[in-house]
Amino acid sequence: MLSERVNRCPSCGLVMDRDLLAAYLASFVEGELLHAGRAAAAWLDAEPHLRAAWGPSQSAAPRQDRGTGNGQSGSRAQGVA
Repeated sequence: MLSERVNRCPSCGLVMDRDLLAAYLASFVEGELLHAGRAAAAWLDAEPHLRAAWGPSQSAAPRQDRGTGNGQSGSRAQGVA
């Protein structure tokens, strides 16, 4: 739904601005193929930059430990792909 500005993945716990996440994933598209493995591998380096770009508009949801996969931080690379 276009009115939902934040992506919340029920599987991995990723919480990220919809447009920032879409732009990040689009950078891993060649032709009509998303290279999900490359996106996942690059996520840990990219995540802090995306969160900084999201800045003060991001939700007030608390971040959980990296790699738990059940929180709202979205820090797991698998949650991106």
